[in-house]
Amino acid sequence: KYDALAGFRRNSLIVAEADAVIAIQKTKTPGTSDSIEKAIDKGIPVFLYPANEFFKKVEKYQFWLPIIIGVI
Repeated sequence: KYDALAGFRRNSLIVAEADAVIAIQKTKTPGTSDSIEKAIDKGIPVFLYPANEFFKKVEKYQFWLPIIIGVI
């Protein structure tokens, strides 16, 4: 059975354990926006990068960077 709220619950668990959130956002998606709002409500730093600008900065390294929003 599909649980449409599972991602939002996961975001809550991740942000609850985080000291800061790094969000890389291509468009204003509900999941990323939810994590950002939860982090702001918690009072922890949020570093928001537009996806195109972020990938331009890291493409010179010639390797894939795993993107994980979580405990820093």
